[in-house]
Amino acid sequence: MRILQATNWYAPAYAFGGPTRLFEAYAQMLRARGVRVDVLTSDLITRTSFMGPHVVDLGSRGRITYVKALRIAALARRNIHLHFRLCARICMEAGRYDYIQFVDYRGLLPLVLLLVSRLRGVKLIHHSFGTISQRPVGKKRVWDSLFRSWFAKAVSLCFAENERERQDYLAIGVAREKVRLLPHPVVVPEQHRRAEGGATSDGPVPPAPELRLCFVGRLHPTKGVLHTVELMHALRPYFGAVRLTVMGDDEGALPDIARRVAALDLRDCVTLRGAAYDDSRFALYGESDAFVILPADDLQTSLAAAEALAVGTPVIANRNCRIDDLDEYVLYIDGKSTPEIARGIAALRSIPRARIARDAQRVFSVDEVARRLSEALV
Repeated sequence: MRILQATNWYAPAYAFGGPTRLFEAYAQMLRARGVRVDVLTSDLITRTSFMGPHVVDLGSRGRITYVKALRIAALARRNIHLHFRLCARICMEAGRYDYIQFVDYRGLLPLVLLLVSRLRGVKLIHHSFGTISQRPVGKKRVWDSLFRSWFAKAVSLCFAENERERQDYLAIGVAREKVRLLPHPVVVPEQHRRAEGGATSDGPVPPAPELRLCFVGRLHPTKGVLHTVELMHALRPYFGAVRLTVMGDDEGALPDIARRVAALDLRDCVTLRGAAYDDSRFALYGESDAFVILPADDLQTSLAAAEALAVGTPVIANRNCRIDDLDEYVLYIDGKSTPEIARGIAALRSIPRARIARDAQRVFSVDEVARRLSEALV
């Protein structure tokens, strides 16, 4: 079997968020099962930096081709990259593959892939990562009215992050038998794994006057970091001290975050750190009492939230970020008063963290995700 992953950016371009890591993980899983996986992507590292076009040859397991992205600075700063070369390569090579995996739902790339599917007969696999669920406003609404019926008929297989997103696929007309649930695969580095047993590792977090919160991800307005700052401020009367560490690169929200931190006099309580693409984010999860993500749009399951749970750190979220099968360890704050949220946090902190880690690693097990992925393709 031969699979092509067609994506605007790919590892090591982790600055573009979770889908970059997840596509890399899927490729590794499939190659381990004897499937040849090729990747066609751009040479972008960040919105405005490039690694240069090149090819990584993996022998019989596949190859990764980084195509030169258009270098127009004025467009790139607005995240408009117009991957004409990439789309042209996909059109030329698509006929060689049994399946094409992709993530985009709106824009040039999915439109090209639907045309390729119609003309070349190749099967399409779509991974949403929240793109299906984003609220259609403005030009998104116009695009959806023209695009979704064609999309629903053309795709052969869709992978949803959770049950809610599965329902979103069905709502746009994708046939029920085409939609499968596929949790995020998470591998916790050995040094950040919580040992089973023992009062220190498996017991509840002892009461403490300080509440340590964290957020890891792109600082984009849809990620809701402003709401996290406001929640932190509201919780201060209920804890001796509340501290928030935000790790991520700016995607347009940082100026507003900084202004809000200053207005609420939180400069001594909020730490802003640049993104780290090594394993240091797992250390931050482990040092925190809770991971907070309050997105302003339907982003579905956050990969960073899944990683935090797999380390043993509970999550504070809203209903725009859903995590199936781990409700006991996720505090959804929609409609709750601040005292109710504070009591909910206290309840989360009473749960043994090794238990959270064990259950989350079971849900996000690489072996289980690989099994589901392989079964769907056979």
